[in-house]
Amino acid sequence: MAVAYTAIRLIQEDPSLRETLWANTNTTRRRVQEIGFDTCGSETPIVPILMGDARRAVVFSRRLLESGIYVPAVRPPPVARGQSRLRITLMATHSEEQVDYLIKTLKKIKSEQ
Repeated sequence: MAVAYTAIRLIQEDPSLRETLWANTNTTRRRVQEIGFDTCGSETPIVPILMGDARRAVVFSRRLLESGIYVPAVRPPPVARGQSRLRITLMATHSEEQVDYLIKTLKKIKSEQ
């Protein structure tokens, strides 16, 4: 309870955290879409990238992890067959440089497919 209370108090006292989170979310979603990925209409700090094929999602996830970026693959049974995706979870503490690195790495992996 104390942790939850403190988190709520921090959010209420410092709106910059929430503003930064939404800036990171909107920037990442827009840039992911610009390189040709479907974000499934997400409007939350959890940005999916539709991969379709489960194997493709796993390959992307593994390649991202090899580059130091943790983006898990979600594949059946939690999602329907053919709806496998990557799951980017953004935080207010992600820097602009980290978002840039994610986008650059996604582009690189996509170009090698």
